[in-house]
Amino acid sequence: MDVQLLAFGLLAGILSGLLGIGGGVIYVLVLPPILISLGVTDIEIVAFTVANSLFATIFTTISGNIKQVTEKNFYLKPILYTSIPGVIVSFFLLHFFVNTRYYSKEIFNVVFVLVVFYLMIKLLLRIQESFHGTSTPLNGTGSTSAFLFTGLAAGVVSPLTGLGGGLVVVPIFHSILNFPIKQANSISLGVIGITAVFSSIVNMIEVPESNVLSFHLGYIVFPIVFFLSIGGIVGAFLGVELAKKLSPFVISVLFAAFLILVLSKKLMEIFS
Repeated sequence: MDVQLLAFGLLAGILSGLLGIGGGVIYVLVLPPILISLGVTDIEIVAFTVANSLFATIFTTISGNIKQVTEKNFYLKPILYTSIPGVIVSFFLLHFFVNTRYYSKEIFNVVFVLVVFYLMIKLLLRIQESFHGTSTPLNGTGSTSAFLFTGLAAGVVSPLTGLGGGLVVVPIFHSILNFPIKQANSISLGVIGITAVFSSIVNMIEVPESNVLSFHLGYIVFPIVFFLSIGGIVGAFLGVELAKKLSPFVISVLFAAFLILVLSKKLMEIFS
């Protein structure tokens, strides 16, 4: 299982550095069966999945952000203004909804699919505009209110899906605020890292009901997140390097294709 976790972490890291999504999409797909094998009950499987996904995402984004700083592609102001409301909203959603009996696996899957579907449509429209040469010039600067609104959206999506908010931040900055895709990805990595840290603190002080057969603190199962994080750190570095060699159009197409795959996987779970 350790080798598998390293491999999944590596893949998540590459996607994180390349697309700015934090790697949570991979973690959310692979964590549930592993957690169930360790004694996590169906009632708490969503809370454990979200918690461990966000914790592993911390290290993936740290690696990616360090690489972005060295490449002079790091934007502190939009990252901070977007992160602040995201942290606040995430705290309340985690404590009063996600880490309770009210948030079931069925609700989780539906929320996940709706969010991914909306963002996929927005991104496909942007790609179509670029392909036909009708896209809006990508010279976004953004206002403080726009950053705060994006942070609120990320703060809602992050705890509800375990994705760290990257699937919201990138399309909003790129498709709505007109930031270049590589700049949007960099900002997303910074926001994801900050919100994931504070969310993980909340998850570590919670008291789960499941009798987990592995060392854990709150909802965080350390043997799992350790190997995911190691793979993610290496992968994120490689992903940022790969992003430098690809055009913005290719990165956008890869992001859309990945969203389609994730959406298909979740729809199969819902209807199976």
